[in-house]
Amino acid sequence: MPTVQMMELPIPKSWQEFETIVRDAQAQRWKATTLQKNGRPGQKQQGVDIFGPDEIGRPVGIQCKRYKAALTLKTVTHEITNAENFKQRLSALFIATTTDHDAKLQEQVREISDKRVAEGKFAVALLFWDEIVSSLLLNPAVLKLTTPNCNLRPAMLSTRRDRLQLWNSATTGPISGHIYFLSTESSGSWHKKTRTNLLRCCA
Repeated sequence: MPTVQMMELPIPKSWQEFETIVRDAQAQRWKATTLQKNGRPGQKQQGVDIFGPDEIGRPVGIQCKRYKAALTLKTVTHEITNAENFKQRLSALFIATTTDHDAKLQEQVREISDKRVAEGKFAVALLFWDEIVSSLLLNPAVLKLTTPNCNLRPAMLSTRRDRLQLWNSATTGPISGHIYFLSTESSGSWHKKTRTNLLRCCA
C-alpha cells in the first residue's frame, strides 16, 4: 500500500478551490492563523491572491496559478510586475502552481530573486503541487477538509522488515512521530500510530 507521500492527490478543478488549498496548506506550514485571501472575485488584487505572515512573521504574498501546461518564466515575471503594485510591503512573493518541478525555471527564478533582494526588493520563490500537498499533510484534519474522499488509516504491515522501514521513516518524515496512509474509501476515520506503538510493532 503506498504512503501518502507516494500518492498523487487530484489537482483542484477550479482556481477558487486551488487558492483555498494553498492558503490552508501554507497556514499549516507557517503556523500562520491570519493568512487570508486577498479580496474577492472581480476585485483588483495587484498580483497577490493570498497575503499574510510567514513562519517568522514576515509579510508575504502568494499568487496561485492552476495550470495544466507548465509554468513559464514569462508568467512569473508578469506576476512579479503585478505584485509591485501591491499596497502593503512584501518580503517575498510565492508563485504557487499545480505543475511539476522545473529545474531550469527554478534556477531562473532564484537568479531573479537574488538580484531583486540585492536591490532592496521582495524575494521571489516557487511552490509546486507536491510541496503544497506536503504542507497539507502536517494536519490530517485539514487534508480531510480539502480532499474529503480521501481518508488516512494506519499501515497494514506484513513483515518485520516492513515495520522497521516504516519506523525509520517515522523518525525523519514530515509528520513527526506518526505514520499516515491514504485511502480513497468514503467511510472510515483518522488513525495514527505513535512512535511508541510503532516501536512495539517492530519488536
